[in-house]
Amino acid sequence: MYGIILYNIQPFASSDAYNVQDLALYLAKTGKHRVSADAPHAMEYFGYYANNYFLTILLAKYFRILLWLGIQDIYIPLYILTIGGMLVGTMFLYLTGVYVKGIRGGAEILALCAGNPLYYILPLWAYTNALSVPFTAATVYFAIRLLHEKGRKGRGISAALFAGSLAVGYYIRPTVVIPAIAFLICLIVELIAGKRQWKEVGECVGIVIVVSAITIGGISKINHRYFSEVSDQNIPITHWMMMASHGTGELDIADYKYTIQFPSKEEKQKADLKRLKENYEAYSLSELFDFINKKLDISWCYADGNDLLEKVSQNRKNTVIYNWILGSKSDLFRTYCYAFRIANIGMVLLVLWKMLKKRNQDVNQVFYTLSFLGGVCFYSIWEIKASYGMPFLMFLLLLGSYGMEYLAEQMKEKKKKCICINEGGKNFWQKTTIIIFIVSVSVMMYAEISQSVTVHKEWEVHCADIGSVRKIKGYQKRFRLEQIFYADRPYNRIVLMAGAKGKAKENNASIYVKLTDTSGKLLYRGEIAAKNLSRQQEVVLKIPKVLPEGKRKYKLTIWKKSEYAGNLNIWKRKEGVLHSYKGVMKISGDKMKSRLYLGVYLEKQEAWCSGRTAFVICLCFCVLASMVFLCCPEACLNKVKENG
Repeated sequence: MYGIILYNIQPFASSDAYNVQDLALYLAKTGKHRVSADAPHAMEYFGYYANNYFLTILLAKYFRILLWLGIQDIYIPLYILTIGGMLVGTMFLYLTGVYVKGIRGGAEILALCAGNPLYYILPLWAYTNALSVPFTAATVYFAIRLLHEKGRKGRGISAALFAGSLAVGYYIRPTVVIPAIAFLICLIVELIAGKRQWKEVGECVGIVIVVSAITIGGISKINHRYFSEVSDQNIPITHWMMMASHGTGELDIADYKYTIQFPSKEEKQKADLKRLKENYEAYSLSELFDFINKKLDISWCYADGNDLLEKVSQNRKNTVIYNWILGSKSDLFRTYCYAFRIANIGMVLLVLWKMLKKRNQDVNQVFYTLSFLGGVCFYSIWEIKASYGMPFLMFLLLLGSYGMEYLAEQMKEKKKKCICINEGGKNFWQKTTIIIFIVSVSVMMYAEISQSVTVHKEWEVHCADIGSVRKIKGYQKRFRLEQIFYADRPYNRIVLMAGAKGKAKENNASIYVKLTDTSGKLLYRGEIAAKNLSRQQEVVLKIPKVLPEGKRKYKLTIWKKSEYAGNLNIWKRKEGVLHSYKGVMKISGDKMKSRLYLGVYLEKQEAWCSGRTAFVICLCFCVLASMVFLCCPEACLNKVKENG
């Protein structure tokens, strides 16, 4: 399945993930072991944010090996790395299930991992959310072993591996600490209850402290060696707590500008704490609960990943599979995402209900529950996005495996106690009525699906996420931009990012756009009026359909008059050595490293799916619905009838 996904979907990175990958490739190509102020993203990103130092170093080493092997396009190997990480994480979850419940437990976990749609999409975002999964899963596995290991040698090995995965995972994504805290709580409770001896706990804690200290000390020295020249302006963690204390709790550029205006880290922290306190003091109790509820909605209620889909939609290929998962026909995939999440939550609720009924709790279930609730509590006070909670889905799967087991037991029990409410022909007519109803619904679905029409976009150049864009500055009085790009398929839309304010809007200034081919033939000429622009927005230009014969080069020229140039702007992608598409950008004759924020695609209306595909979808629905509603077999009914 991962092979199919990788063949059909190859997105280009944006935002934080792009900054990490771009600097890593720069270090790999230059062979440098120290990040200077002139390195890509050194001051405006890594100077403020220290959380991705170690990941950048690891990726630089990986890219160095790829370049040595002669591999220039790093994206396929990068996705293979993240997919490998997901498979390793799945292996640790399987081993956890096997260790606790035997082969059946491992099979249940594998089934849930295989059925989880986000596990196939998450590796396409080559960032800490995906790359932290194997370390989190390893921490969980070794924590479970420590909770059950009887032998001294086994406890020592498990404690050392637990500490190693925890320490390394912390430098990939600090949220790996949350299950470690949950494990510590379980250990303390069992110690107080007299289920454990102080000596064995002390030995394990001692090993964890020693191994963690050595690992953390080593990684800290490596980070300092690479980033010591740019790390003096790091933003304190209080910034994210302050940013998460108002509005929606998501990224806020105004908060970012507020924090970085203070010169030292101590002053930043003091200012953030002051505003943090003011934000929370402004809430009444009901407003505070409403605010936290909104944050929880964003963090955990988007079963399709929400911003995750946006991050991986900047595709470099256009295929049928891409359109069904991330493109104009993604409705079915998203429906499945929500159906799976609802089913998983239902299984988890079954487990929690069973736990509340029991007096002696299963320590494994308590550990999984505390780990997930720890994630919920953490993102109640931290900056949020729907994608940030992805590493915690494994705890829903682990708990869900217990729900599957409990559900199977309940169904088996109900079959034994089944009461035959239907006799003779009544049973036949009830089932017939159900089948007629399901078939009728399926026919109506077929009619609706087969006649649905959608707007389809076939991308040639696709800059999707605004996290890596910057306003073009420094050329306002003599602004003339030329961007080369390539296309080998028809297109009739061009997307730019522009904005206007002040005198540009008052005097109705304009941005002028011209598209030509290699021979200089004019394909399109138009203008973007300032009065139609906000401060920053995407602008879609409808152009005559262009029909390339093979792969062809095109030039997009953008210019503006100088009177109101400062109030009329175009945006670019902030790039270093890793480029989002092939081509060169020049501004007033100066060759730039970056690329214009650009989208080039063919827009057309087409059927949502063919009649044959609609038939297959409706047939699958009909079969599944029939299995659900007619799950009580005749053999069970006959047996009940024989027993009176």
